[in-house]
Amino acid sequence: MADVTFGPSGGLGGQEFNNYTLPEGTIIKEVRVFSERFVDAIQLVYMDAAGSLIELPRIGGLGGAVQAFTLDDDEHITGISGLYDWYIDSVRFHTNKRVSESFGGIGAANEFRHDVPEGYAVVGLIGRYDWFIDAIGVVAREHTVSATTPAPVEAAAPVEAAPIKEKPAASKSTSKSKTGNLEKIEGIGPKIAGILMENGIPDLEALAHTSVERLKEILQAAGKRYALANPETWPEQAALGAAGDREGLKALQKKLDKGRKS
Repeated sequence: MADVTFGPSGGLGGQEFNNYTLPEGTIIKEVRVFSERFVDAIQLVYMDAAGSLIELPRIGGLGGAVQAFTLDDDEHITGISGLYDWYIDSVRFHTNKRVSESFGGIGAANEFRHDVPEGYAVVGLIGRYDWFIDAIGVVAREHTVSATTPAPVEAAAPVEAAPIKEKPAASKSTSKSKTGNLEKIEGIGPKIAGILMENGIPDLEALAHTSVERLKEILQAAGKRYALANPETWPEQAALGAAGDREGLKALQKKLDKGRKS
């Protein structure tokens, strides 16, 4: 039976990938997620018919610290879920036995989940990527137990996936007040994003209209550690982000990154 796809969900940037799929007759044994603030990259490891473990190429950007989700012999992936905005902020994997921890950051305005039909298993990924995983979905195939996989003595009852909690409805005045938006600015992490919010800068639009002098005052008042941050380009970056110019923001951040390395 032909493979079927679900998704992708995520942002609109990056280049498309749709052939990141396991060969016929193989099963996923491990998922490696490279992440920090966002999901930078993902790598699948599968077992072939001879019982050998084969690594697929890493798909995504070059950053992020790696964490691995290893599957049991009688386990297969049945879906994925997580959070996204411009990029995939976090992802977790659902199997016929459990749900993985959440890999990635903590911010984002949108939730996603893609489950495969009963009798199918995830055998690949689709989506878009550049510096990070911009969007993600799954490729599913009818599940058959591999000859190299020992059958369990007693089939384990599937563990019902924990439902994703709905976020409380936010008022119009606070719906954009998420540190995840501010963290899209090069140089702003969770701590500084929280400091900016405490000082009346809740989102990219507000940051774009804040002077560099005012930003320096806020950082200095927060302590010596934060006074070392350089906010010179934050309003410019924020203006691009608030206008929805993702490509312009990426180009500026790439230019800034090259400037630091030169």
